[in-house]
Amino acid sequence: MPAQSNPEDKDDAQLIARTFGLRVIEVDLGTVHTQIMSQVENGIEEAGIEPLGLRICQGNLKARLRMASLYSVANALDYLVVGTDNAPESYTGYFTKYGDGGVDLLPISSLTKTEVRVWARALGLPEKIASRVPTAGLWPGQTDETEMGLTYDRIDRYLLGEKVPDDVRERIETLHQQSEHKRHLPPSLELPRLERLD
Repeated sequence: MPAQSNPEDKDDAQLIARTFGLRVIEVDLGTVHTQIMSQVENGIEEAGIEPLGLRICQGNLKARLRMASLYSVANALDYLVVGTDNAPESYTGYFTKYGDGGVDLLPISSLTKTEVRVWARALGLPEKIASRVPTAGLWPGQTDETEMGLTYDRIDRYLLGEKVPDDVRERIETLHQQSEHKRHLPPSLELPRLERLD
């Protein structure tokens, strides 16, 4: 699902597909992503509002367009959408709400990143994939660890109950608290019933 993506991401996806004999469907999201972002930016400018987070906005839009595409393909084929979040990502909220967090199943969300890499090798993924620097490909040069401000190794250690530096523990706990809303269904309100007005 390229959207002004690094061509290496497509190569890696095709490598995995060839390794396991999977069929591939490509949905190019570049044009629709550009069109939506252009309208958002123009609308903000016309309203005279100072944008505060366009980079995050464009990255989250990519994740949400990918989710919509995955569900469209899944609906057409009567499949379920399987997510890739691991324990560090689930705990810190490193996923886009209604983007890569919008899935039917999270089979590896209890595994540390270290365990995910061990499983990848055990299942026969190419070493290039098993040892790849984690990135959602949201913008050029983007990596998960840079965006989180933490290494997966340190988050793994924290989740396993090992001692980590105080600043690392505080960062992880802050991310967990700030992202609590992502791990729950939206709250609903119980409004009083109104008498019918005739």
